[in-house]
Parts: sequence; C-alpha cells; structure tokens
Amino acid sequence: MISATDIIPLIQATGTGDIDHTFQKGDNKPFVLSSVEVHFSGGAGTASLTIVRQAYLGAHWNTTLFTLTAAGTDGSDVNFFVPDDEIERRYIFDGKQHTTPQLDRVYLDVDRLKIAWTNPDPAVMRWALTVGLAHATNE
Repeated sequence: MISATDIIPLIQATGTGDIDHTFQKGDNKPFVLSSVEVHFSGGAGTASLTIVRQAYLGAHWNTTLFTLTAAGTDGSDVNFFVPDDEIERRYIFDGKQHTTPQLDRVYLDVDRLKIAWTNPDPAVMRWALTVGLAHATNE
C-alpha cells in the first residue's frame, strides 16, 4: 500500500507555450507514476497530449504510457490517474497481507517522464500541469 510517507511532492508547471517537460527524480529510489493532471484555460483548439517513459537504457526501451488525441479547449482538464491495483500487487504470505510494486509500473530514478503537448493557440491559451509520483517501496 502506498502511504503518505511514500508520496513525492507534486511537480507543477504552468505556461502559455507548448508543454515539453521532462521529469527525473535522481534520488537513487525507484518510483511509480500515480497521476498527471493538466488544466487548460483561454483559447481554442486541441492537440495530442502524450506521456512517455524515457528509459535510461535508450530509445528502444521508451514506452508511451498515455496519449489523448484531443486535449486543449478552454476550461477542459486532462486527469490521468493510475489505479492502485496497477501500481501495486497485494498478496498474503505467512497469514499477513503484503504489497509489492507492480514491476512493469516501477521506474528507475534514472528514467525520465516526458509530457508533451503542442499549444494550438499560444497567444491566448494557458495550461497548468501537475505530476504525482510515489516511491516504489516494498512493505
């Protein structure tokens, strides 16, 4: 189970141009992505929003985690939340409940998350981005 002590402070950014942000932890602890939220205001038009894991092993290991083909429009939001059962696996051993991170959802501290979106109306449209991460720990 992910507890409050496992949560990494949310990473936030705002702007009027394109979203082209790459996040890397770099604290020698593996992590899981728990959420990405984007709010759009002003302007009109949409464009694809993508979330990509950029693996430290190179481009062949990169993984597109999420694509929304029509993100933008004034007052709209993109809310990408990873369900708990996709972040961690629960099991019983020795009569006790344990959890362990789902290995395909755990990223190394040297991996990066890239969030990209091309602003169709940069003179007017603003955006606010929030990324939620959690430490991948066994309990």
